[in-house]
Amino acid sequence: MTWTICGKSDYSLIDTLLVSGIFFNYYPYKVKTLLMSDNLPVTKRSNFLVGTSETTRPLSSAGVKPLHPSFTLKEKSWNEWLAGLIDGDGCLLVSKAGYTSCEITMGLQDEHALAIIKQKLGGSIKLRSGVKALRYRLHNKKGMIELINRVNGNIRHTSRIKQLESICLTLGINIIYPKAITIENGWFSGFFDADGTITYSMKNSYPQLTISVTSRCI
Repeated sequence: MTWTICGKSDYSLIDTLLVSGIFFNYYPYKVKTLLMSDNLPVTKRSNFLVGTSETTRPLSSAGVKPLHPSFTLKEKSWNEWLAGLIDGDGCLLVSKAGYTSCEITMGLQDEHALAIIKQKLGGSIKLRSGVKALRYRLHNKKGMIELINRVNGNIRHTSRIKQLESICLTLGINIIYPKAITIENGWFSGFFDADGTITYSMKNSYPQLTISVTSRCI
């Protein structure tokens, strides 16, 4: 397990770090790493001014998933994690012209997480103007179909479910509503990566550990 330590009086052990490594031993293995050399080269570290253009992986060789795909346990866990991440930091959009897209916005330190998503689904990662954040965007139709097949049935945020309904209607996919979450489900690891923190501070000479999530599904 890796962690990030800040310079405040309350030291952040994990700043939206891969909580699945704590709670689920077989969920996504590596989203963020402390060493930048381990991360995929998406932006130039010197100025963060160079993004990546829209790129779609060779879908003809990998195959677009059918409308009712069957995933391995490892892929199923990753899909649950991705849905949690979208619920926390993403949005599913349908333009006035009827084009579908997905956007996920995260801090610069979360670049590796977005790079893994881009590697699997295609899309683009670009620096947001004026803020220290990166935006992942996918709007390729084949990529969007695969994305929906992966997260359908795992989206839980009320607003995001409404967005999923619109996209499924546009793409002709039957929406699947989420079942009650279980401890085996990887959704919370993605939601925690988006909106969770683990910190510790000293209180009366004893370390105090705090685990929190800054938003909730309503």
